[in-house]
Amino acid sequence: MTRTDYARAVCNLVGPSCLLIDEKDGWPALIELQLSTGTVQASLHVGIIHSHARQAYEVRLQGPPGRGHPVTALPGTIPLIIGLWAATTPHVLVAAQPEIRVGIDKRLTILFPDRLCLEAQQFGWAEPFRNKKDQLHWSFLPQLLPAFVEFYQGGLELPPKQIQIAVVGAGLVDAPDEAASVRARQATTRLIRSARFGKTIVTAYDKKCAMCGLNFGLVSGAHILPVSAPTSTDHPTNGVALCENHHRAFDRHLIHVHPAQRTIRLHPSIVARARHDAQTQAFVNAMYGTLVAPADPSFIPTQRMFEERYIYYKDDYKWVK
Repeated sequence: MTRTDYARAVCNLVGPSCLLIDEKDGWPALIELQLSTGTVQASLHVGIIHSHARQAYEVRLQGPPGRGHPVTALPGTIPLIIGLWAATTPHVLVAAQPEIRVGIDKRLTILFPDRLCLEAQQFGWAEPFRNKKDQLHWSFLPQLLPAFVEFYQGGLELPPKQIQIAVVGAGLVDAPDEAASVRARQATTRLIRSARFGKTIVTAYDKKCAMCGLNFGLVSGAHILPVSAPTSTDHPTNGVALCENHHRAFDRHLIHVHPAQRTIRLHPSIVARARHDAQTQAFVNAMYGTLVAPADPSFIPTQRMFEERYIYYKDDYKWVK
């Protein structure tokens, strides 16, 4: 097979969301991917993955031999380095970090453990592999290439286990037809949407919890009006940065924030327990009396978001008087 054959094979495996625009010489080929946010063009470099590596558990992805074939980003495109594992079915793709290899004029050789491919076959998405040079590699079923590009380009962090649950639940692993592919893309898009929202909110709050100031990378973005509500939005004014403890308590309706004054109230059960439990008292003492606002005024949560939250969860906030 030629390099253009490899590019055609990858596009065929990805499905309707991947269009081969110009084969060129296959290194790269010009493709267009349909993401949830629109289309993006990519310079696709594809190599076949084989087992001729140093260790029994390793596999190897190689680009064209010799010099004169660097990884290239065609004008207006993003570069992609993709390995195609076709030794067994289902076929899977392995993606390497492309930007660190663009323009390097020597033979591309990438080694990684075969578990990356095997895990992707079993669960649709694999735990990323970081090599000794601190370079990351991902593996996934081909239908998820658009989701990978959206996730990677956004600089997002997504727990692999969440993606695996979504992909397996969509039926893509057991029945990889177009209907399952659509469900899997929708499920992963929801995860990406949530991760993008969370990153925006955490950045707006300087990575600190708005209820206690904790950071240490333990802060996430919480929707005020949840995604399940018909009028929910991913606008930053519908979010607040919370540490794991306060996020969990907020989701369980144990914390109330006054819509206008932003004052914080705790559920009576927490207040009562704090009277005789030192750990609960420490939790209470660590909290601010008022929700901290982000530095950018345009990111400050709106009164309407809190009001709609309490309407949506009216039975859960009967304790607020």
